[in-house]
Amino acid sequence: MKMKKSFSRTSAVWVRERQWAANQKIEEEDDVVIIYFFSTQYHKAPEWVLSRGCTARPFGPEKMVDDRAHLITEMRKMVRV
Repeated sequence: MKMKKSFSRTSAVWVRERQWAANQKIEEEDDVVIIYFFSTQYHKAPEWVLSRGCTARPFGPEKMVDDRAHLITEMRKMVRV
C-alpha cells in the first residue's frame, strides 16, 4: 500500500532522522515535509500519524484519510463527556 503523509516543520527533524521504510522518499514543500513509502502494515500507520497530533496529516491511501477523520471524531466525542 502506498503511503503519503505530510508533517509540519516542527516534526521535520523527527521524520528525517528515522528510516520508516527501505523505499521511503522524503520531499520538502513550502512549510511541510512529505514522506512517501510502501507498506503492508496499514494498522500501524494511523496510530503513527495520530501520535504526531496536528503536525501530521495523511494524504493516502484514501482509507487512511477517512480512518483518521473517524478516529478524530470519536476522540472529540470523548472530550465532550
